[in-house]
Formats: sequence, structure tokens, C-alpha cells
Amino acid sequence: MKLCSKCGVLTTRFGVATKNRDGLRSQCKDCDSADKRKHRKDNPDANVQYKLKARYGITLDDYNDMLQAQNGTCAMCPATALDEVMCVDHNHATGDVRAILCKPCNTMLGMAKDSVERLQAGIDYLEEHGSYESDI
Repeated sequence: MKLCSKCGVLTTRFGVATKNRDGLRSQCKDCDSADKRKHRKDNPDANVQYKLKARYGITLDDYNDMLQAQNGTCAMCPATALDEVMCVDHNHATGDVRAILCKPCNTMLGMAKDSVERLQAGIDYLEEHGSYESDI
């Protein structure tokens, strides 16, 4: 049993903190969870910023600048950020960021493993067997 430094409740529900003498965090799990929820509410872009930096090495400003340079649309099709979820497209071999794509276009490239030959074979197939005409 330990006293939470925040709420003052005596409990056994503490997370691990190896640097503390007793090996436990000073706040109970309930207070720690409440603090995390409040932080996410007060900083809605924090997670997005972290993921952009960790995964692609770009900032949220970089992302917004790229999207603005593309007139707010996918680099492959006319979908906008209002129509679709937008994704950072990158070269899987080098990690270099290429552009902002809508989720369907980004998924298509990923499923084709960025293979020009596979994508061309898909185009050839659709031309031969007919295709669904969309807004593009």
C-alpha cells in the first residue's frame, strides 16, 4: 500500500518507475490516467505531431505546407482532406517523404508495393476487362 501524491488515497494501484526508491510511480494509476486524458484533450495535435516526427521526420507545419502546396488535394487524385483521410506517402526503401495522398491512393501504392510494373499490369487489366468509372 502506498499513498498517492496527487489524490492522497492509500492504494496498491501504481505504475512502475524504476528510478524511484520503491520502484513505483508517485501517482496512482487513476490519477495518471486522468492526467493523460486531460493532456490529450488540451493538446489534440500532440499525438499527430509525435507520429509525424517519429515516422517521417517532418513536423505538422511541414505536413500542412505540403498539403497547401498540393492545393489541399491528394497528389494523385482530386480527393481533398474534407473527402478522405490524408496520409504521408514515403518511399519504403529510402524513407524519403514523397507527397500527401488520400488513404485509398496511399493504400493502392502500398498494396502494389510501389511496383510500377504491378500498377501497369492493373491498368492493362482494367482496360481489357472494363473498369468502374469514378469521379477521377
